[in-house]
Amino acid sequence: MKSIRLLTAAFGLCGAFPAHAQTTVQTVEFNFTENYNEAAATTFTHVGSSFFTGSFAPFDASLGTLDSFVVSWNLANAVDGTFGGSGGSVLIELDGGLTLNGISYTTVRNGNSRGGAPGSAVAYSVPTISETTFLVSAAGETYDPRLLDAVAGATSFGLSYASPVTVQVSGSAVFDVITSGAVSLTYNYTASAVPEPASGAMLLGGFAGMGAMMRRRRRPALRPSDKSDGLQ
Repeated sequence: MKSIRLLTAAFGLCGAFPAHAQTTVQTVEFNFTENYNEAAATTFTHVGSSFFTGSFAPFDASLGTLDSFVVSWNLANAVDGTFGGSGGSVLIELDGGLTLNGISYTTVRNGNSRGGAPGSAVAYSVPTISETTFLVSAAGETYDPRLLDAVAGATSFGLSYASPVTVQVSGSAVFDVITSGAVSLTYNYTASAVPEPASGAMLLGGFAGMGAMMRRRRRPALRPSDKSDGLQ
């Protein structure tokens, strides 16, 4: 199962700064569990190459000027079970590229295994973490400029781990493989300039002063007959 959440955070720079640095975050979560009862010398695919894929919206240019974008992967594939009568081992392996809009930008290689005697427990996790920051100013220098074209474009695009997760069993075991995690896309941008707090207060004060002057000018002058009699 996959779920998408759009999270938006804003962080302003107060005081004399005319513009504000802000952030928006989109996240796609992954969750899948499968039970296996495997014999010796078996290798199989736990999740396919299309499982870790999320659809993301491009940057909204009306918010301001894009400064950078960050892609963060945080995945875990865990084994929880028991070895069979012959004992053995269980290996989980990831080996493939991370892509944005079908364009590979880095490679992930990770794997781990556990062995045990007959009837013993097998429980471990293979965490996979990757975070890459793309500066807009470095497009074409440190990364493929087509990545920037995708995030600054007009249509949605995908972020993917473009390879399967494989499991290899030696001997026999009964176990679950639990997959969980998320991929996030963060846009860091400079928002359009807004009035500074001090300037806004001065502007309001000016309006108040003008209003008071206009009220005084509209007030009729007192005639001599309207004045109260005083002591002579």
